Amino acid sequence: MLITPYYNKTSQRGLIAHFTKIADEVALPVVLYNVPSRTNMTIDIETVLKLSENPYIVALKDATGDLEYAKTLKQQLPSDFALYSGNDDNMLDYYQLGGAGLISVVANAIPQETQQLYDYVVNDQLEQANTLNRDITELLNHLSVDVNPVPIKLLTSELGFGRYEVRLPLVTLEEQEIKVLSEAFTKFKDGVKQ
Repeated sequence: MLITPYYNKTSQRGLIAHFTKIADEVALPVVLYNVPSRTNMTIDIETVLKLSENPYIVALKDATGDLEYAKTLKQQLPSDFALYSGNDDNMLDYYQLGGAGLISVVANAIPQETQQLYDYVVNDQLEQANTLNRDITELLNHLSVDVNPVPIKLLTSELGFGRYEVRLPLVTLEEQEIKVLSEAFTKFKDGVKQ
C-alpha cells in the first residue's frame, strides 16, 4: 500500500512519477492509499485513472469520505481495478456503489460482522444490511472517543490480541473512556448475537 507523501508535498505529476517508480521497482501488486485527512494531499481522479494503466497498480484504498469521488472512479476505471473504502463509517454506501470491499479499522474487532455487512449488500439483503450498519455505526461513534488506533487497540486487547498499549505520542484512554467503550462493545456483540 502506497500513501501520498505527507511531508514533502508534490504535484499530481509528481504523484504519478512517484507511484509509477515504486510500482515498477517492486513489480508486485500495489494499492494506492488516498487519505487526505492524514496527509493533506489528495490523489485526483485523473491521476488515479492514469496510474490504473500501470499493470502493478491494481487498487485504491479511498479514505476521502467523498462518495462522488468514488462514484466517478467506479464509472471510469477499468473493471479489474479494485476500489476499497478506507472509511468504516461509509462502508455500506461504498458497497452499494460497487466498491470491492473495505480496508478497515473496526474489522480488527468485528471481522465477521463487517464481512456479513458486505455479504448482505452483494446478496441484495438491504434491510439486514441497514440494520447491521446502524449497529456498527453506533459502535463507531464510541470508537471516536480518541484518535485511531487508540480505541481499537483496547477492543482487540479485550479479544485477546495483544496488550492494550500504544506508542507515544499516543496515550491510552482514561479509565472512564475505557469503561464506556468496553460497555458499548459488549452491547454491540450481545445485540448481534440476538
